[in-house]
Amino acid sequence: TGVQTCALPILTHPDPAARAPWVLAAALLHDVLEDCPVHHEELTLRFGADVSAAVRALSRRMRTVAGADKSTEQYWRVLANAPLPIRQIKAADRIDNLRSCVDWPHEPLIRRYLAETPQYVVPLVAEDVYLSGLLAQGLGELRTRWP
Repeated sequence: TGVQTCALPILTHPDPAARAPWVLAAALLHDVLEDCPVHHEELTLRFGADVSAAVRALSRRMRTVAGADKSTEQYWRVLANAPLPIRQIKAADRIDNLRSCVDWPHEPLIRRYLAETPQYVVPLVAEDVYLSGLLAQGLGELRTRWP
């Protein structure tokens, strides 16, 4: 999946607050700490504290910080307690991932997404009708192909 497609549900969100510049930056950078040799302090210097904090919250691990991996429980707890824009980015990322699984199926990942999306991701944005609808649509499409 591409970083740009993850940002699409944010870019098309009807609420202007969901499209704030720092939210868009965090959506575009959401995987950088996991996938690139970038330290969160560099993110803070280049993009500001809000973006850096959001990306840290969205990261299960930080490639450049030994021992900074979050357990599954810690990861979902951090996100559940995060501000709404960060939770919206996670939902947008999952929407993109669900769409990708429909096009390029990988059964273990699909099974994981089918289990954890309703349990963890949907409650993150329960008050966001737009993203909740896109999550439901993505889950429905995936369930149709993987009953």
